Order: sequence, then structure tokens, then C-alpha cells
Amino acid sequence: MKRSKESSYIIELPLVTEKFQADEIDTRLECGRKIYNALVTVTMKRYREMAKTKVYRSLTAEMLAVNARIKNNKEKVLGANKKEISEKLTKLRNDYKLSEYAFYADVKEMQWHYKSKIHSQIAQDIATNVWKAYEKVLFGDGKEVHYKKYGEMNSLPDKSPRDRAAFPSVRFGLRVSRLAYRRVASLLPVKIVPSA
Repeated sequence: MKRSKESSYIIELPLVTEKFQADEIDTRLECGRKIYNALVTVTMKRYREMAKTKVYRSLTAEMLAVNARIKNNKEKVLGANKKEISEKLTKLRNDYKLSEYAFYADVKEMQWHYKSKIHSQIAQDIATNVWKAYEKVLFGDGKEVHYKKYGEMNSLPDKSPRDRAAFPSVRFGLRVSRLAYRRVASLLPVKIVPSA
């Protein structure tokens, strides 16, 4: 994703919640964490199986060698060879269901267990986050995809254009300052302290 050239700002406001509202938010975050970790477990098995194969090891070794030769000698002739190796690696990853769209299919089944807490758009974005972690392992210098620890997941992303993040809209009025959150309560109050 391209980085926006426009200035962006983050504002953090403490929520004023009832106990049941805070518990509901914690429950949803925990459901998101469980989906993330379940997807990491399933996909890690596939990745390890793929990494064991001689084909994958030989293709990655070839790709490293070609990249080193291109970098050192500035050989442009090797570009076709690199493209061919890259296509073979992509086909192998697709055979082992290691693609973003395969992760969407996997998370669809996992989300079903938490459908009253996590809707499909959030589940797909969790799958996207797992795929981004795998991109670092497959294409970058990442070593391994890690699980989320209890309490580590503090937000739930949402792909839907009308809802951004887990807390989609902030409504400020003259007397009412509340944060809308899907299905937890109609509105959650936000504590706003005027600056001096």
C-alpha cells in the first residue's frame, strides 16, 4: 500500500465505559487474537511442509544466487532467469495455499465460530495482517511468524470503507462526545479534557 502524502494525525481519547461494555470490547479483541493465532498455526504447518521440499530449497538457493549475481555484476541478462524462478516459487506457494486469498478462505471457516463477535470484514483484515507477516518471511528478512500473546492485540482492523478500525466513527457535538462502536452499545462516551 502506498503511503499517503497528506498529513495524518492520531488522537487517543480514553473511553468512559460501563463494566459490561469494557468486557464486550475485551471479548472481541480476544476473539480476534484467537483467529489470528489459529490462522498462524494452520499456515505455519503448510509453510514448514513447503520449506522441507527439495524443490523449494533449490529454487530459493537459485533465487539468492541470481540476486547476488545481478547485484554484483549488474547483469541484466539474468532478469529472465529471475522471473522464471519467481514464477515457479509463486506456483509452489499457491500449491501449498500460501497466498493472501488462500488465507481469506481459511479465515472464513475460523470466523464462523466467532460470528457474533467478529464479522467477515474484520476477519479478512486479520488474514491480511497474517499474510503481511508471511511476506516478511517469504520475501524479506523475517525469520518466523509469531503468535499474538494474551492482551497483545489492542485493536481490530476493518477493511470496510465505511468503518475504519474497530471504532469506526467519532461524533463530537456541543454537549455529547461519544465513540460509536458496532453492536457493543449505541454510543460509548469519550472523556475529552480541554487543553489549557
